[in-house]
Order: sequence, then structure tokens, then C-alpha cells
Amino acid sequence: MTERILFDTTYLLPILGMRVRGLRGYEKYIGGMLDIYDVYYHPVSLIESKWELLHLLRRRSGRLLPLENCL
Repeated sequence: MTERILFDTTYLLPILGMRVRGLRGYEKYIGGMLDIYDVYYHPVSLIESKWELLHLLRRRSGRLLPLENCL
């Protein structure tokens, strides 16, 4: 039986291309984790990840983007 692991937002963000402060060596270990474990995530973590990405995009743009343009 394969062991299962639940990824929260901290581990989903790097998959989406965002750096997470304090999370080191992620690239080194993620491939092995995906090979060893059945990986699960909660749908709420995907929503939170989306909001984090939108927040970053809005900050990088140097201005506030209308929310309807981000969805």
C-alpha cells in the first residue's frame, strides 16, 4: 500500500512557481515525494494558492488591478 501525503498551500505554491520563505531544498525533494507518496491536496488550498498568486500579481504590477480582471 502506498502511503499518502496531504500538501497544504505551502507546498502547492512552489509547484505554481512561487517561492516560499523558509522552504529550502524543495526542488531536490519534491520529485522523490511524488514518486513515493500518493499526493493529495484540499480544494481550499487551491483557492488560497490562487489568491496568493493574484496578490503577487497585483503587487508586481505597481497598481491595484480591478478584481474582475484577475478572476
